[in-house]
Amino acid sequence: MRYRIRKFLKDDFLRHTGIMVAGTGLANIFNLLYQLAVVRLLSVDDYGVLNSLVALTVIFSQFSATFRPALTRFLAEYYGRGESERAGLLLRKAAVHLGLLSAIILVVFVLGAGPLARYQQIESRLYILLVGILVAVSTMAVIPDVFLWGAQRFKYLACLGASSTLVKLALGVGLVWTGWGVVGALAGYNACPLFVLIAGIVLIRFTGVGRGTGSKQEPGVSMAPVYRYCIPTALALFSFAILTNLDVFLVKHFFQPREAGLYSVAQIVGKIILYLPGAVSIVVFSKAASARARAADSFPLLKKGLIAVGLINVLATSVCALAPGTVLKMLTGKTDPESVRLVVWFALAMSLYALTWLNIFYNLSVHNTAFIKYLVIIAAAQAAAIYLYHPGLMSVLGFLNIFAFISFIVTLYFSWTDRRDT
Repeated sequence: MRYRIRKFLKDDFLRHTGIMVAGTGLANIFNLLYQLAVVRLLSVDDYGVLNSLVALTVIFSQFSATFRPALTRFLAEYYGRGESERAGLLLRKAAVHLGLLSAIILVVFVLGAGPLARYQQIESRLYILLVGILVAVSTMAVIPDVFLWGAQRFKYLACLGASSTLVKLALGVGLVWTGWGVVGALAGYNACPLFVLIAGIVLIRFTGVGRGTGSKQEPGVSMAPVYRYCIPTALALFSFAILTNLDVFLVKHFFQPREAGLYSVAQIVGKIILYLPGAVSIVVFSKAASARARAADSFPLLKKGLIAVGLINVLATSVCALAPGTVLKMLTGKTDPESVRLVVWFALAMSLYALTWLNIFYNLSVHNTAFIKYLVIIAAAQAAAIYLYHPGLMSVLGFLNIFAFISFIVTLYFSWTDRRDT
């Protein structure tokens, strides 16, 4: 037993994965408690509105989310080669650029609040404006996140993630409970990236990693390679956001408020399964990028990741298949037969998308972009299929499962062929 413990502690992949699993596990618990409380405190119709706004947030956040893996990849390579001064300079330049992007995002949401609210059958423009603030703050929160990720400071990254979701839980649930409704729930969401931004800046200064010497000989760093990497990354992440979130957006538009609410209630189970193994993807990404910088073989990291994600999701999906009503009641307190019927199909689709997410992150970390054009086509096809044919909620989920399977096979194929070519 002692030998196994020592072996675990010496294996960076297993040790760092363990740290991130613990941190994201706590974050998932806090998120679960948040969802559990909010879905009970809000009416089905109001929860449908909230879930649609969250889906809108995820889709618009892809403009800034593309910087996360792009910056992390370059930071991981700099740190892998011992070039911490370059990493620090890149981080400072990125902060300026993301600050400008945040300002643009706010202007877009102020101008587009009315049309977006009408399209989603939402009465108040305030909800859309709060989403705009959330996207803008999340954009700036990328900076401390990528620093800790790229420098492989997984202990701090895990603590930051867990702490921010605890703040979200306390503030959001407190406001909803005191009668603030959807506005209170969105305030909780806004508190999360704001905490990451403030606490993350403190952590950057505390660790001292990434600060340059301040000398005239400090090496120059250009943002041009980051932007070149951002273009394919943006397409990949935006396509994945469409695959996993646009269904909620379209259901809210095409179906009655109660049906959209029941769909959102069932989706809670699927989203938990999608994000449950997220720690594995985080570890694989930075370690694969670092391995590539050292000209080492990164494919064994992907194999370990696929096994870990597969085991987690097989277990979770099996529980949903055996007792969907019990799972839904435990998570939401609601047991409408229509929502119960959707649970297992959400679980299966999001299990496949969790594996797809790992493949996407791995391919991006080793700069294999050949899969992206196919992922864009798959995302467009899924969106078109749901938009054109949606007689019922099960038809929407049917398309979701079909395209989830296709996405996994395509991204896995390109991961494997890239390994054979190298």
